[in-house]
Amino acid sequence: KSRRNVKEVRMSEISNKTIKQDLRDPFESQAIRQVRLEEKASEASRKEYDFKEALIEVLSTRAGKIVFARLFDNSGLFASAFDTNALAMARKEGKKEFAQEVFNYVMKYAPGLFHELRNE
Repeated sequence: KSRRNVKEVRMSEISNKTIKQDLRDPFESQAIRQVRLEEKASEASRKEYDFKEALIEVLSTRAGKIVFARLFDNSGLFASAFDTNALAMARKEGKKEFAQEVFNYVMKYAPGLFHELRNE
């Protein structure tokens, strides 16, 4: 077998084993630790891709645009959060912070659809 194939076989054997050790276990081999980190990165990448596709799909519908437009309007995303009452201002800022996170996802994955949201 070539050197590359042997390495791939070893890595697949390691990843196929049930590993019950903690990441900080000093007896865990470097190869096992690397496989675990790669699996976590792969899972995170898959979840992010699924989220992106779902967001684009939702924003491509009229209903999705209506819902997101309402969320942005009700959150006060483009308004000042100032209030003389500290608790009311904190509440407004919290709503605004969540809407900012959603807005960032929209601008990251579907920036062209945001302009359509403004028209809803």
